[in-house]
Amino acid sequence: MRKLALLLAVVASCKGPSQEARKEPPQPAPSSGAVVAPPVVGEEVAVDYRPQSAGQAMIEVASPAGARVDIREGQALIGRDTAPMAITAQADHWYVVAARLPSGANREAKVQARASQIASLRFIDAPRCYRVPIIVEVVSGGMKQTEHATLVMHKRGLERIERDKDSNPALTEIGLEPT
Repeated sequence: MRKLALLLAVVASCKGPSQEARKEPPQPAPSSGAVVAPPVVGEEVAVDYRPQSAGQAMIEVASPAGARVDIREGQALIGRDTAPMAITAQADHWYVVAARLPSGANREAKVQARASQIASLRFIDAPRCYRVPIIVEVVSGGMKQTEHATLVMHKRGLERIERDKDSNPALTEIGLEPT
């Protein structure tokens, strides 16, 4: 009897895995063509994912053209080039994309490479503009003229001078105002 109980215990434990009916999650209803905004990584960086036909994970930097780009995985430099550029990446790995934009600004984003998709990054290159108000006093022939203006400067230097009000006719008479 003991042998029979032992035999039944061994047979029960050797029984194959029990099979359960799997329930598939319900499929979402097809979208009505609504456009989904790309997820934003930062205020000045946008990334969107699109399918890749060859089944590889890729990262591309689409804009601005001429930006110097470094792509790193940890400490390893994976790619260095000027935008637009693309690299083949490993799926489900995180990469740091650093770019020096044509305006001189530095931007950085952390992006995940997804299987069979291209992660497309766009850096927004907003040039930095500085506006400095100035007052110019001109003394000529005993007359004193005061002009208010604004200097508009960028990183590369003075762009223009904006006058705050209409031209002073007295400056035109003495040859200081362009005609």
